[in-house]
Amino acid sequence: MHLAKSKPYPSPIEWRWVNLVASNALELKVIQLLQMRYGPVDAKRVLSGPGLVELFRILTEIHTAAQVMANAQNDRVVDEIRVS
Repeated sequence: MHLAKSKPYPSPIEWRWVNLVASNALELKVIQLLQMRYGPVDAKRVLSGPGLVELFRILTEIHTAAQVMANAQNDRVVDEIRVS
């Protein structure tokens, strides 16, 4: 931790140890699928090169690849995507 403007902020190296928390149904489903495969899920599991590939794989298990790409191209808000 370090202080910036009198507020504590994690050091750049510490972000990867942060567990992911869901804020909507889709994020919850993604985290649940990742947990089934890997156990506890930290930010590094998703926010890295291989993690982004894994995230795409998970999303295509929930939706078709075409839906995932269309949502990304249309910049849709994640809350609007229905989880089956």
